Amino acid sequence: MTLRRFLAACSIALLCLTACGRRQGLVPNAPTGPQLAKYERILAEQASLNRVPPALLVAIIMVESGGNPRAVSPSGNIGLMQIKRTTAAGYGVTDLYDPVENIKAGARYLHDLLVRFRYNIPLAVAGYNAGAMAVVNARGIPAHTQPYVDRVMGIYNGLPRRAASGACNPADDEPVSTDVKNEANIGGIILGGQPDAADVASGRYGTIINCRPAEEEGNVTGDLVRGTGISYTNIPFTADTLAKEHIDRMRAALDAAKGTTLVHCQGGTRAAVAVAIVLAERAGHGADHVRVALEEAGYDIKGRPYERFIENYFKA
Repeated sequence: MTLRRFLAACSIALLCLTACGRRQGLVPNAPTGPQLAKYERILAEQASLNRVPPALLVAIIMVESGGNPRAVSPSGNIGLMQIKRTTAAGYGVTDLYDPVENIKAGARYLHDLLVRFRYNIPLAVAGYNAGAMAVVNARGIPAHTQPYVDRVMGIYNGLPRRAASGACNPADDEPVSTDVKNEANIGGIILGGQPDAADVASGRYGTIINCRPAEEEGNVTGDLVRGTGISYTNIPFTADTLAKEHIDRMRAALDAAKGTTLVHCQGGTRAAVAVAIVLAERAGHGADHVRVALEEAGYDIKGRPYERFIENYFKA
């Protein structure tokens, strides 16, 4: 099915869903057929590029903004997919009022959530609304975001699932798991524990950056990735310290990274701070951006030496 036909089918489905959903208070003002047609090219491109179901992008746009590219939430989320500025900056997007840029950031973020939660769509939708760490901490869908998940999934399940070639529904051919890993996400970079053989074999990661002291590393991670095509780098963080040299090495590692990147660190806050600083610098932001990004990822640095390190780093 071409995306044009997909959008036409969506338009018919949306009319039925909206009429029923509004009566039940489940569906906001939904995008009409002409509104959807405006985004035909970018929806096709981003659905295919990020392996996100086009129907899921449409459902989230409906619930988040009702198709209004100028929508702004009380908490400052912007545009069609209601993206935070800090999230968008991590993907190199600055103009969230531009529907094309907004969909780019939203599709990439949704892709990262789908990968993180192993293509369990309800968990990814919950993460989109409540944050990935809230899903991890709840070991499932947090109670306060269940109504949001129900609205998105109700619309998603009523829409066509397949559009242009390559923009398929990952759920059609990917294993679905309810396993929730204890990971954080900063601007699309995943911070988590040591990958196991199943993680490496899954093809999830294009790059693994190890942040353990060299003497503690052994050959565990290196042996796992050898011969797989996964890019591998070790940055030896010494115990309880963070220095400019770590930021420089993290910058070099991230600049050379390909595909989805996992940063594996013993004492993960140090690596998280380094990642957040590098991404903030890329986007032209400063210490405030780093603090917000870390907070959204679930890292509490208030009153800790990392807070002063960040301030001093950007003053230097």
